[in-house]
Amino acid sequence: MGNNPGEVALGVSTVITKLRAVVPDTKILVLGVFPSKNADHVKMIEEANAYLAKMDDGKMIRYLNINDKFMDKEGTLRNDVMQDAVHLNRNGYVIWGENVAPTVDRLMKQSGLKARRGTLGKKR
Repeated sequence: MGNNPGEVALGVSTVITKLRAVVPDTKILVLGVFPSKNADHVKMIEEANAYLAKMDDGKMIRYLNINDKFMDKEGTLRNDVMQDAVHLNRNGYVIWGENVAPTVDRLMKQSGLKARRGTLGKKR
């Protein structure tokens, strides 16, 4: 993790502020920083996610952390979700999409929009 938790939060907050200036009625979904196999990053990711969670206002900005979906029963990052210590592989993206889609659908419905589904999770 190249930035400290405060810098991560500031960066996300800056993006949200800029989005609000351009599209003030758009709902924003902030995702938690994904887990890493690098043990040195675990605490920093938890701290960054704690900052990001506070951005959720329950209305226009929602926070979602799906990191538990990438972990095994012992709380260790599963070997089948990352191609290296940081980047998701195909299976990881399927898990990501399947677990983010319901929240995106809900946010779109609240905005009066209908979600369109493609081939989420389907092998080509």
